[in-house]
Amino acid sequence: MVFSRGRTKYFVLAAVVLILIGLAIGYYVSSLTPERKPLEIEEKPYEYYIIIDEASGKTLAFVATVVVSPGDEYLNEDGQWYEVVRVEENRAYARQFEKKQ
Repeated sequence: MVFSRGRTKYFVLAAVVLILIGLAIGYYVSSLTPERKPLEIEEKPYEYYIIIDEASGKTLAFVATVVVSPGDEYLNEDGQWYEVVRVEENRAYARQFEKKQ
């Protein structure tokens, strides 16, 4: 099928108009999506925490991978359980308790 010059002009013009309409719609839709917030990385207030036996003052452990909070539990190498009862700066004071199975 051969198109005349006049019809070819209209097809090209229609294609350009459709492309421009598509670009305008794409721009409009992309402006509706909310801007992404950068990920907030929670920084630890201290590089490490020292877990201390509240009764004896003996150092039980040094913890560098997580933030230590009251209520956290610690199991030492002898199988004794401790619960953190308070945290002062990077010192966590723990109390020994019996873990119920």
